[in-house]
Amino acid sequence: MIIETNTFGANGRRFLASEVKDPLAENIRAACRLATEASGGRVLVAGSTGPLGELIEPYGDLSIDQARAAFLEQYRVLHECGIRILLIETMMSLEEALLALEAAKETEFDAIGVTMTFEPTPQGPRTAFGVSPAQAARELGAAGAQIVGSNCGSGFDVMRNVAREFLDASSVPILIQPNAGIPRSGARGPVYPETPESFGAFLHELSTMGVRLVGGCCGADPEHIAAAGRLGFKD
Repeated sequence: MIIETNTFGANGRRFLASEVKDPLAENIRAACRLATEASGGRVLVAGSTGPLGELIEPYGDLSIDQARAAFLEQYRVLHECGIRILLIETMMSLEEALLALEAAKETEFDAIGVTMTFEPTPQGPRTAFGVSPAQAARELGAAGAQIVGSNCGSGFDVMRNVAREFLDASSVPILIQPNAGIPRSGARGPVYPETPESFGAFLHELSTMGVRLVGGCCGADPEHIAAAGRLGFKD
């Protein structure tokens, strides 16, 4: 079993655009300490990271060198904290994902996973930049990712198709972390429709398809994960 640090947006570019005043490294270290304490030595701890929140050239103004420096800064602090598994999550641009992977390999983690997010289109699941799961699987695997897959997304039906494409195209283990369904607006924020039981059943379905690693993204709380565990997920 793996839990993640609360460091998804803890990179220098997002901090520049936020109202956070504490030093970036201090925030990352605190998140690593809390996750390690919560693990109790019983489960592995992975570093959660995501996109920089800005478009990289040629689509935007952020240069490749600036982006690489931001990724390296975050990854090095995570590594200094003892994190040896890095998850690069919710990537929409394959180019940015490959750049992040390149920076992660420089930091020498023991294992690096990269997951993309896809939306339904008439041609099948695609990223916001038009990349298919099969293309992402091939290019990320060829670039050295030890785990590839998808997280977040647009519900179980889309994620099921995403998983199939990754399974057909990938030579490395697949990680799928769906949302607890497609959210709707509620009085206190988004409301996710999938129950712990339906969520657990879907993770079990993914496992029977051949997906090696499963978990939860938006809307998936401890009860959702526990429901999956009751269906036989022990590792």
